[in-house]
Amino acid sequence: MADKRIRRRFTPEFKAQAVKRVLDGRGLSEVATELGLSTGQLSSWRTEHLAAGSAEALAQRKAEEAEMGFPPGSGGTRSEHYAASPVIPSITIRASVGVL
Repeated sequence: MADKRIRRRFTPEFKAQAVKRVLDGRGLSEVATELGLSTGQLSSWRTEHLAAGSAEALAQRKAEEAEMGFPPGSGGTRSEHYAASPVIPSITIRASVGVL
């Protein structure tokens, strides 16, 4: 009868170290092989790590905007900022087409 595989569990620290190796420039396949992982699993951890970093950055930015008194959803701007900002003229680009 075939041996039953035991499902491995990895700590958040292990996952973070594995992802750090990839983000530091080492190849995904190289790191996965070295750690005995599939490339798909390591790729998923990297995607989760990058998404979590984006979520943390967004939360931090929103907290900073709230602290500065910007209205929620304003993207860190107030309507009076628009009135004081200079108008940027539009630029028209023309391309000449030559005959071959």
